[in-house]
Amino acid sequence: MSRAPPFTALEFFAGGGLAKLGLAHSFDVVWANDIDAMKAAAWRANFGDAGFVHADIATLDPATIPKA
Repeated sequence: MSRAPPFTALEFFAGGGLAKLGLAHSFDVVWANDIDAMKAAAWRANFGDAGFVHADIATLDPATIPKA
């Protein structure tokens, strides 16, 4: 039986999601972002589009970022 990780996390400057993969046993990454188009494509290929924002972090409205 698989259990959900006990903690949630946000991944800023996410790249292709290596932190998400490396921390998966303890953290559920519920939101991620990156500005680079190739890195965004890699993230989406690995994990889908849900919870990923392809944008410059400086342009994001803090109210749109979930609380982990």
